[in-house]
Amino acid sequence: MNKSDSIIDAIKILDLPAEFSINDINLSYKELLFKWHPDHCEKIPEECKEMTQKIIEAYKTLTAFCFNYKFSPGKENAGKTAFDDPEAFWDSKFGNDPLWGFPDKKE
Repeated sequence: MNKSDSIIDAIKILDLPAEFSINDINLSYKELLFKWHPDHCEKIPEECKEMTQKIIEAYKTLTAFCFNYKFSPGKENAGKTAFDDPEAFWDSKFGNDPLWGFPDKKE
């Protein structure tokens, strides 16, 4: 799974809208963690534990993304979202960055 897929999966797990803030991430994380935590969950314990782990990983993925990268609110980004073309969006923002980009990509 590539990094843009990880971000998209994390957004789905935390049930976030197309446009969200760090506050939305935190709120969704807390609500879902309370719902799915094995101490509170009324479903099968293994299912609760697995979902709790997914929620925690999704939270870590999105907060790392939000806290480590800056975005320009310039006109070229107006009305665009990462969902229009995730691969192109990711490449335009991070290119050959060794952590988030495509360092092995050949031009």
